[in-house]
Amino acid sequence: MLAHFSGLLAHRSDESSGTRRKDAFVNSNPKLFIGSASESLDIARALEDELQNVASTEVWEDAFRPGYYTLEELTRKASEVDFAAFILGQEDKTDSRGDMTLSPRDNVVYEAGLFAGRLGVPRVFLLVDSRGTKIPTDWKGLGYVMYDGGAGSTKDAVHPAAVRIRKEISDWAINNASSVDERILGHWWQYVVNRMDGAVLSMLNIASSPSSSGWQIRGTAWTGDGKSVAEYWSRAVALDGRDSKLFYYWEGKDPFGESIPQYFGVGEIQFDGPGSGLISNGDGWYSESPLVKLDATLRKSTKYIRASETDFQVTKGNDRAALDKLIAAQLEQRKGYMLL
Repeated sequence: MLAHFSGLLAHRSDESSGTRRKDAFVNSNPKLFIGSASESLDIARALEDELQNVASTEVWEDAFRPGYYTLEELTRKASEVDFAAFILGQEDKTDSRGDMTLSPRDNVVYEAGLFAGRLGVPRVFLLVDSRGTKIPTDWKGLGYVMYDGGAGSTKDAVHPAAVRIRKEISDWAINNASSVDERILGHWWQYVVNRMDGAVLSMLNIASSPSSSGWQIRGTAWTGDGKSVAEYWSRAVALDGRDSKLFYYWEGKDPFGESIPQYFGVGEIQFDGPGSGLISNGDGWYSESPLVKLDATLRKSTKYIRASETDFQVTKGNDRAALDKLIAAQLEQRKGYMLL
């Protein structure tokens, strides 16, 4: 499923100079171009599958319009995306001073350089076959992401690289997040309104976080029978101030397990009203994917009601009877919002 991880960096460009700020997204949804030789297209497709929950992806084969020159289309595409990844495989042989070496296709190397010049080197990911391939001498010192060209499946080949790229994209968002809108800060009840299974009720807190340039979301979730089932936190958050819409990328875990993320996803909250007063309602959705089984992604529709400080403290306290009573009351209130 294509997740809309939106608006995490400012949209700024300089059309007259043909360049744009290298700390800005040109799209509201981060867009990733994936380039490869035709022989490595299966690797490119596998990488696309792994990254669709964090960015809108486009493989080179799908990117070009018929009737246009490839160089013209590459230049256009480099202006339309926010990140790029190139598969540097073993498609060719290069004679270097008498030594025959496996190497990527020249055109892929050229394309990677073109995109690096447009986007900036940190936003171009070079996936290098771990079995060895010749890299241009003047690229020495750049950071590469290795993939296992000898793996049993293309998914296994690219998964470690995809994990790293996913983190890099979310870190870019964290370091360039938007400014705080104090009207939406505070505690919120989140009701899942289109499903009866799994986590259906959450208490989440939206806070100002100077260390991440603006935002932080943390939450606790319960099932329909009142069982605490998850703790989660944001990896990146941003606000579209025009529409009072919040976008976030999250990770979560079993509240009684190790502190290692077991789930991840993206989400969107549309708060009621612009206006100047405190906002107290909202609607939205979020996706949920197990880290070990990406094809099991769920999309949950949500309703948000502002929670009191008293309710928040009960969810964080040690009074089990008070917590059970509060959760039961909120689960009952949730029934009024159900879409089923």
